[in-house]
Amino acid sequence: MAVEKMRKVLFPITYGSSVFQNFRLETAWGAKLTAAPRTTDWGLGLLGEIFEDPDGDARPVTVILVNDDTLTRAAEKAHISFDGSARDAFLKSFPDRAVMAKWFSGSSDPGPYLVAFLMLCCFAASEAADLEANDYRKRLAELLHWEERIHDCQALPSLWRRLERLLGRSEKWRSLQLPDPGFRSIIGHAIELAFPSRPDINKIRTLLEGRSVEKDKPESVISFLMTASLSRNFTSSFITAFNDFAGAWQAGRRALADDRFWVGWQSVTATEPEVGTALSVISDEYGCFRLLDADDRPVDFLGGLRKQKFSRELAFLIEAGRPLYLSETAWGHWAWKGDGSIARRSAGAALIFDRNFRGGRLEQFNRHKVLGAEGWSFTTALSVLLTSDEQRGRFDEDLFNPSISGIVRVDGGILCRPTLPVTIRSDVKLKVIEIAGENREHIHVSLGTEGTSVSVDKAITSNNVVSIKSEASGETVKRALRLRASALAPKFLDAPSRLTPEMEKSLADFSPTSSRHAHHFLTVMKTAESIAPVVLDLIELLACRTGPIPIGELYNIIQCASGDIAPTPWDILHAFFEARIIRPFKTVGWGGRCAMATEPSAVIGFDEDGPLASFEGVVNECLRARLEGAARQEGLVFTLRNGATPWSPPTPTLRGEQLPPLEALIASFGIKADFLAGDLSRVHTLCRAAPNQDGRNHPERERHPVPSEIHGKGFTLHLCRREANDGPRLWLSTDPDGTERYFANRNDALLDLHLGANVSAFHIIGDRLVAAPWGCRLPLSLARWVKLATATCSGPDIDGYAYAVSFEVGQVLRHCLGRLLMPETSHRPAKPQSPRRAKIWTGRTMAFAGGGTVHTVEPWRWARQARGN
Repeated sequence: MAVEKMRKVLFPITYGSSVFQNFRLETAWGAKLTAAPRTTDWGLGLLGEIFEDPDGDARPVTVILVNDDTLTRAAEKAHISFDGSARDAFLKSFPDRAVMAKWFSGSSDPGPYLVAFLMLCCFAASEAADLEANDYRKRLAELLHWEERIHDCQALPSLWRRLERLLGRSEKWRSLQLPDPGFRSIIGHAIELAFPSRPDINKIRTLLEGRSVEKDKPESVISFLMTASLSRNFTSSFITAFNDFAGAWQAGRRALADDRFWVGWQSVTATEPEVGTALSVISDEYGCFRLLDADDRPVDFLGGLRKQKFSRELAFLIEAGRPLYLSETAWGHWAWKGDGSIARRSAGAALIFDRNFRGGRLEQFNRHKVLGAEGWSFTTALSVLLTSDEQRGRFDEDLFNPSISGIVRVDGGILCRPTLPVTIRSDVKLKVIEIAGENREHIHVSLGTEGTSVSVDKAITSNNVVSIKSEASGETVKRALRLRASALAPKFLDAPSRLTPEMEKSLADFSPTSSRHAHHFLTVMKTAESIAPVVLDLIELLACRTGPIPIGELYNIIQCASGDIAPTPWDILHAFFEARIIRPFKTVGWGGRCAMATEPSAVIGFDEDGPLASFEGVVNECLRARLEGAARQEGLVFTLRNGATPWSPPTPTLRGEQLPPLEALIASFGIKADFLAGDLSRVHTLCRAAPNQDGRNHPERERHPVPSEIHGKGFTLHLCRREANDGPRLWLSTDPDGTERYFANRNDALLDLHLGANVSAFHIIGDRLVAAPWGCRLPLSLARWVKLATATCSGPDIDGYAYAVSFEVGQVLRHCLGRLLMPETSHRPAKPQSPRRAKIWTGRTMAFAGGGTVHTVEPWRWARQARGN
């Protein structure tokens, strides 16, 4: 099972494809794997560990470090279980000497064992440097417990070139850049690739113990190794590679990020992060900052130091009150990346200890308090904190190493949409950027101070090469620019235990769907003429990021992507909640909220044309294309319906004449289907409900404006939070007489205010139910039913928030909303009536004529008299 799983993940090929044949796998996989499955498992694991390209920038592999740590990680990737060490399990997986001798000589082909076999050669080359004679063949025989060495290794150069060709044919893998084998024309590739060797690694780590060296700074590394007596401490291969790197550096070359020495140095000195090293600061949707640990749980400095949750380096910086430099990993999410010079120059914010700054300098920082960091402040004013050299990012101390980043990586590339561009950043000022490859006419480059923006005028999937030229040195670096328009197969996750669903109180017991078949007639309504690009792009983003996303981050993404003329990001977010594309969650331990993408589902209703299935959840472009193709084959009709406004999410629908084919197609995609609820008995008239929260432990209050309809009537609205901000915020609606009512949800509080003031919040204009931009919204369960009953999503517009309503839906809303919905007559000119008469005829009554006069009586009183009570 492990081999089958990894083969599907790591090999994007099929048995009949030309790529598969190029791997020289003439014999069936099954026959090979039953002979020695473990060797192939190791090959798949090492292929993923060494050559997989998670960043998608196609940096070449110039060194191959195969040691115990590498083998352990490869075993985890291939799900290999073993007793003892990974090293012993790897060596024991190979066949006997007679079989491998034919692989070395070329009389037999290693076939699917190619990767594992060549990685064994690198492992042996690294180990051979421990021997006094540096005998590669002898060390290989000792590792595999052979009595005699293998002298004929004529096939090795051709096998290495074959692996180089095969890796270059798939964008999933990093290319292999074979070094010059030198005078060892047969075994030289493995020896040169295995850099640094095992004794060199041990000597580097020994020399670094107790020494303060900026390991990510070339000038510091060169100075450090110049004084380390290279000829006595290191092998000749290491000395040659170092001298080449130092000579190029001193000659003014800076495009050395892919240099063999520098890559090997970084692979040795880059240590795995210790437990508790990860530290981040997050800003919630209200602009409040909070410290989080590696698991995104709230943490504080004092408790973390006492319980030793932080690494030694981080604990030292905290205790000394040194600035902690932060890099923005997502909108509103800042992470600590260490204390090196490059980390400082690439930082966008910092945590500063207030006592270290006095007087006017402290006032120069635009500071924010951070919960969990008592006495510290969050600031983005790094110009006050960094030295002038660090702000400029001095060219003579930096490698020219541009990076390509986007909002999210997916399927070996970066999601790039018309409103979600890709950014190219570098510490060195860029001069020219040229892009070559497919769909070049749709890709646009814009140089800016914050980085170079790469945008597209339409959603495309392309693989390009970008040539980035430095302004200072004139050197050019090439990187892969792999743009993705949509996620091929989104994987939806369950909510972690730290999140709890956020539920509205209004109509919480009403479900708009039913598992039972009910012929409830829906009405397909007229939709908007277009869809705003930010809406479609946000759906693709949610298909790529299906885990928890802070509401504050989503807010900032929408704000940056939608532009100035769009409605408020809050209303666009609310439209996604009502469409059930995302679900709201409360976060345990702090006041922020999160959202998670909803797995696709379908709800079936009926109109005069037959059954119609409306899809909910994240239905991205790839899934829509698959549904459309399958529907065409089955004689069904797939349609992507626009929403009530341009900023409403679209509704994918599937139409059929009969119900069984519709259900069968939906089930073939593994999508759960329900039916539109026909029983509306639980849709009662909204009234002032009992408050559902206790706000006595939320003393800090922030007043918010009330809607214009109730302004001046004595009602107030406050946002309340705990003093420690370690729990969700509450909304407080206060009556004119001072009665306080707490709610967990803002919309519940707004509905309560309108009901208390006896003021309508909605009105129907034509086929739309309209609400004010900052006013009430329908309860989520009712809004979902309206969407399903009209096959049209609600959404904001410039002047308000709109729901598509039919006559039948309007009748249900009049019953449910009651006095919250403005009567129809209020939109027609009416004769003025005296206040007295209006008061007399308010409410329901019964009239009886007699004696020349008309007597009125309430229905309940007449019924009581008729019963004789």
